Amino acid sequence: METKEFRKKFGVVLKSLGFKKYKSFWIRKGKEVSELVELQRSQYGRFYYFHYKYLINNLNVENVIFGGHATAMVDIDDSEMKVFKGTLDLENNLSDNERMLSLEFFLKKILEGKANIIDTETKLIKYIVSNEKVITFKPIVDYLKMNHPEVSSKDWGRFQLPVARDANQ
Repeated sequence: METKEFRKKFGVVLKSLGFKKYKSFWIRKGKEVSELVELQRSQYGRFYYFHYKYLINNLNVENVIFGGHATAMVDIDDSEMKVFKGTLDLENNLSDNERMLSLEFFLKKILEGKANIIDTETKLIKYIVSNEKVITFKPIVDYLKMNHPEVSSKDWGRFQLPVARDANQ
């Protein structure tokens, strides 16, 4: 399967799940939190990386997307991830039909059930503090802490940056 055809079919599946194209990304808007999907081509071969992120709607989307200020996660187990990665590898011997069936299966599994599950900042906070696999960035944590003081500071513990030590000590 050619790269252009693969990206086009990837977009068709995302559109069927309620995503809209925005520059090189696909976004599904929620009330306070939106979902972003990015398909990034490897510079080392004909395979892709799949990125799934939550975006806080009150933050400037250009800064969030291009500055990397998003909360990222993919919620499938390791054995499924191996198969999904194979689907994203255009150099393997999957037929076009097998690749598209697999792509559709995994995108629906990952994304279909997530609509409206984490659509508010409060739900995003609960998800971030309860899930060790979540990767988030300091601007996201700072924004949520400032706007949700009801969340205990101990809940944010694993996101605290270590205090820099004085070089003269």
